[in-house]
Amino acid sequence: MLFKNQSEREPENEIYQFEYLKCLQHGQRFAEIEEVAWDEVAISPHTIEYWELLINVYLEQDRFDETIHIANLGLSKNPNNQTLESWCLFR
Repeated sequence: MLFKNQSEREPENEIYQFEYLKCLQHGQRFAEIEEVAWDEVAISPHTIEYWELLINVYLEQDRFDETIHIANLGLSKNPNNQTLESWCLFR
């Protein structure tokens, strides 16, 4: 709840929003996470943490093909990122 309140008070501070999304992940509230994370990568495609969060959320839902697609999409926006690159090689 703390991170949600802070993210609403300080929307420009991505740390609060990201931590709030991680809390939602523990509660398996995947639809909310996906919505916010996709919005964030559209605004700031070079913020790797949101790509990684999307990958983890899709993996937790056993959506493997979509996970690879997200990793490839993230890698196209962030070339040479080793984390995303490893997901693309994973398949």
